[in-house]
Amino acid sequence: MKKFLIVDDHEIVRNGLKMVLKEFYPSCQVDEASDESQAMALLHKSEYDLAILDIHLPESDSIRLTEYISRNTKNTRVLIYSMGQESIYARRLIKAGASGYVSKNSKLTDLRNALETVLKGRIYLSQEVIEQLANDLGQPQNENPFETLSPREFEVATLLMTDRSITTISEILGIGISTAATHKARLFEKLRVKSVSELIKLAELYQKK
Repeated sequence: MKKFLIVDDHEIVRNGLKMVLKEFYPSCQVDEASDESQAMALLHKSEYDLAILDIHLPESDSIRLTEYISRNTKNTRVLIYSMGQESIYARRLIKAGASGYVSKNSKLTDLRNALETVLKGRIYLSQEVIEQLANDLGQPQNENPFETLSPREFEVATLLMTDRSITTISEILGIGISTAATHKARLFEKLRVKSVSELIKLAELYQKK
């Protein structure tokens, strides 16, 4: 019997994904968490075949959670299921220990393929990201400017690109407004941008490489 853990702050998404998993694996067990702390509590009690994570979770660090699962559980693999652009986020999350990345905009057949691939112990990525990873071979490690960001700075950057204010970002990540503002200033300095619009243009430029 397969055991799944869905970590997503949207109840509708969790319910829909649970229905899909039950259709694909009728005898499976599915547990749910809305943030990192709930997920950690469940992970301490039980081991899962697969944890399905969203990137943006309230008061959570998805990269830290991915790293924890990868390093501290023997058989639990991680599949990222998110609206975030795969070309920007996938490589960083794979480095953190995720076994795959699939967009919430993907077709049902793609989701099933991702689930089956990861459950078999393989890595699932779209052809676009595979090509990007291949193009990275032989390139300087820090050619991607986003790789210079700390995990928290990276989270702030991704939230800024979804038109979230500093106040909203501080609430989502569970940090102070001044701390969020400091992360914003530091990531702007590292990426050499002066506005969110420039940040988005930089992300789009890198996505095309």
